[in-house]
Amino acid sequence: MGWKRGGYNILYDRSKLNDIIRRQSGDYYDEEASSANNRVFYQLSFTYDYELIDGDEVYFAQSFPYSFTRLNNYIKELKSNRETMRHTKDSTPICHSLSGVDIPYLIVTSRVH
Repeated sequence: MGWKRGGYNILYDRSKLNDIIRRQSGDYYDEEASSANNRVFYQLSFTYDYELIDGDEVYFAQSFPYSFTRLNNYIKELKSNRETMRHTKDSTPICHSLSGVDIPYLIVTSRVH
């Protein structure tokens, strides 16, 4: 079937861990502080209903997987746009994967080449 979006009650919010740490430390705790000693932790929560058929596997991802084929198609599209290529250095392969596939190297800059 492939990848599909799912889930509900999706929430990214301050973690309850912050309250536990504050109670255990007994010290002043600044939620807005950004120093390492006063970290504020967040968590992602969601509900997902499984509708499984025997042999199904379910994976969760932050976003749809970005395939190597999609990356190559995107680079070809960039190369076909003359204006974009003025701000992009050619994507010559930086190396090869274990299977021998070229790994592209693409430099994007504000300078015009």
